[in-house]
Amino acid sequence: MKLVEQLRDEELTDLLLESAEREMQKFFAGAAQSLRTAAERPEWFWHRQRGGVHERIAASQRSWPALTAVWAGAAALLVLAFALLRGTPAPQPVQAQAQTDSDQQLLVGVEQVMQSEVPEALAPSALLASEISAGANTQYHSRQVNKENSNE
Repeated sequence: MKLVEQLRDEELTDLLLESAEREMQKFFAGAAQSLRTAAERPEWFWHRQRGGVHERIAASQRSWPALTAVWAGAAALLVLAFALLRGTPAPQPVQAQAQTDSDQQLLVGVEQVMQSEVPEALAPSALLASEISAGANTQYHSRQVNKENSNE
């Protein structure tokens, strides 16, 4: 027998189909005997089977009222929660004014800090930032002049 790696696609397909066909024949050969055995079972076996099926059906039908009660309770809780939330008073506008006042005070404080003198420890970084800012402005201005000259 050739190794599987050495087989061509067609040969590999044929090999797989033959293997599947053998398995199917084994399965169906035993199926006939299984059917005969099942048909020869005594009547009491079939009564017990039928009773089990009826019990499962009855159990599933009994669970419907309980499930309905659960859903009804959940719906009632939702309606109650909605009614309670809808009945709450609107927030007071005074609180919104207090929030606006504190925001305004914060902005004024930030503006004052920004306009104040820089602490000695931050003086070198402030100088560097101003130089970078001035350099960026001159580069931008020189680019604008170059563009205007090239357009003329």
